[in-house]
Amino acid sequence: MIERDAKAIGIDTFGIELYENSEFRVHRRLLSQGIPSIEDICCLDELEKGKPHMIAALRLKIKAAGGSMARVIANEFE
Repeated sequence: MIERDAKAIGIDTFGIELYENSEFRVHRRLLSQGIPSIEDICCLDELEKGKPHMIAALRLKIKAAGGSMARVIANEFE
């Protein structure tokens, strides 16, 4: 994803790496390149493949938190 110049990564599973992995290498590598990950997104199958989409992930502002739940919105372009 880094080589493909991804702006963010969104997946429909609980994490981009095994939860037991306390080193979080994938998270750290992506974040070091400015690429956030958005995990456990539902309804990705409803987006039409091959069409451009604008994705907005609106996070909750929680003091001293490294992450939070987010409301993710997708808009298809014609």
